[in-house]
Amino acid sequence: MRRLGGINLGLALVAALLALVAWLEPGLDHPGELPSLTAITPGSVSSIRVFQSGKVSMALELTQDGWRLTAPHAGSADAERVRQLLGILQTPSLRELAVAPERYAAFGLDAPELVLEVNGLPIAFGGLDPVSSQRYVLVEGTVHLIGDGFRHHLLAGPEGFRPSGR
Repeated sequence: MRRLGGINLGLALVAALLALVAWLEPGLDHPGELPSLTAITPGSVSSIRVFQSGKVSMALELTQDGWRLTAPHAGSADAERVRQLLGILQTPSLRELAVAPERYAAFGLDAPELVLEVNGLPIAFGGLDPVSSQRYVLVEGTVHLIGDGFRHHLLAGPEGFRPSGR
């Protein structure tokens, strides 16, 4: 019995050591952490355009005075609302799919209804996965699955980004 306890203790120590090595492995900030949708940080963004059905529905620019709407009409923009929209950049990519461009239609990405362009990088929003209800998004030729918590920001239009009370 005593010998069996020693073996179990030894195995537990080996498992703990392996877990520590995995945790400290170079290149991993946090094991099991999902990658961000893009490498762009919200603080580095200076221009945003939203396309709806292929046409610019809203454009924003960062100026010395803060975020400004530049299309369809000029005016100040609510910085908090812009910050919420830019959260899409760092949202976790729950899954990446290797999809040939000729198969984009199956994901609603051949002619996406909504495209967010950040510093010139287009992020196309496709359909929902029928099983998980996660959104298909196309970024730099890769289809990602993300949580569906950003689409309403894109549909808000310029009025949704004006400061309250104006």
